[in-house]
Amino acid sequence: MARPRQVSDEDILSAARTVFLEHGPSASTQSVADAVGLSQPALFKRFGTKAEMMLKALLPKRDPEWMLWVESGPVAGVDGRDQLVELLTRVNAFFTEFAPCFGMLHASGIAHNDVMARFDEPPPRRAHRLISEWLERAADMGLMRPSSFNSVALALIGAVHSRVMLEHMVQLPVPADFLDTVVDVYWATLSPEESP
Repeated sequence: MARPRQVSDEDILSAARTVFLEHGPSASTQSVADAVGLSQPALFKRFGTKAEMMLKALLPKRDPEWMLWVESGPVAGVDGRDQLVELLTRVNAFFTEFAPCFGMLHASGIAHNDVMARFDEPPPRRAHRLISEWLERAADMGLMRPSSFNSVALALIGAVHSRVMLEHMVQLPVPADFLDTVVDVYWATLSPEESP
């Protein structure tokens, strides 16, 4: 009978994420092994290669929480603007967490196409589709007026993504009301109420 594992794969991947984000893609697997009290051969037995360990440590889950939230909504009878702010807040939190991870994968030299090939639908394409569909459902419920939702979804994603990238890359301070302001800009077109 095999001995139970003392260190879970999740614990190893969490440690690997910390090591790679702190020390870059050239960080040694020995550093990861030391962080969890295992040998390098034990790491390679579980993950095969350093690149595979990096991918598993730095990529998000297949179904990030924000995507599940988007797929389940919007909620009828709840203010559309408030729900749009909630959607962008969740997307913003996701991008804030994973922008450094994607940057590290890019710096590691792992090809973008190899990363995207791990998913049935590439995450950026899925994010765009899900937000477009969410906006369409919101319009069907009367929570906002019809629009070119493919374009609106792309603009919303772009606003949040560029904010995260600027903050991550050049430490550009972001006003606390950024997401509310983005929604206000688009809500002028999307509000189901006619402008006075």
